[in-house]
Amino acid sequence: MALKIQQTNKYIPRPKFMIYGDPGDGKTSLCATVKTEGQKDILLASTEGGIQTVAHLDLPYVDIRRPSDYTEFYEMLKNGKKEPGELGIWIGTQFFRGIVIDLFGHLVQMNLISMVQDAKGKNAERDIDDPSEYEYKKLNFRMIRQINELSSLPLKYMGFTAYVERRTDKTTGALLESKPAFVGTKVWQSACGAMDYVFRISPPVSVKDAAKYRMIRTQPAQNVYAKSRVPGVAGNLPLPAEIKYELGHTTLLRKVFDKMDQFITSQRKLDPQAPEPTEIVETADEANVG
Repeated sequence: MALKIQQTNKYIPRPKFMIYGDPGDGKTSLCATVKTEGQKDILLASTEGGIQTVAHLDLPYVDIRRPSDYTEFYEMLKNGKKEPGELGIWIGTQFFRGIVIDLFGHLVQMNLISMVQDAKGKNAERDIDDPSEYEYKKLNFRMIRQINELSSLPLKYMGFTAYVERRTDKTTGALLESKPAFVGTKVWQSACGAMDYVFRISPPVSVKDAAKYRMIRTQPAQNVYAKSRVPGVAGNLPLPAEIKYELGHTTLLRKVFDKMDQFITSQRKLDPQAPEPTEIVETADEANVG
């Protein structure tokens, strides 16, 4: 089949997003807010029992306790009914615009454990608690493949959650780096590289405020990894670098992504435009002068 030349201004956004933070920060609750108001159109794939935190939202979910459960989950989506031109999948009488894998980090761990168990079955001398370099390499490839498979499905939203990994200065204790936590050294880069948005969620410092609010970091800082695949120059970002919101929102992320959709598909213009760096001056190639 010949490649089709398309126009960027006809692109239809389909947000792939990752929310990462500490246990209890509200990752699951935030991801669930991508649902359509008044509907149950987001399917949660729960790997670690966080469903009770979103019970009030009355959303459908499946339990993922082993890699084979995930395979069944993907096949269910793959074999669901698709309507031409519609972003979503029908599974029986239920229509889903998106899915959330919570926690994606646990799914990665499940796969690594399964690989080592398989190796142990073939070699009794194998240490079941010592993954090999080959298995880490295979793990990275498998997670890339699984994200790509999900991306090929006609879904509007694909959400993932992860814990946070910190690197601090051993002398001062100052935070040097904060990023999504995954086993191995390459999975986090592969996973985040496939995302359109990576948001860091955290509570305020005040205990009193932490009972009411959360902070979402949407743009990278020197020591905090975040990502928003949206244009923006001269400090005129369509999405604030940090969002403070009260706990209890039910459609917060959907409204954030709706705003991004509108910016990407309608505005298509950066205003104001950034000035050229002062370091750039007109030069001539001396070899070709005169």
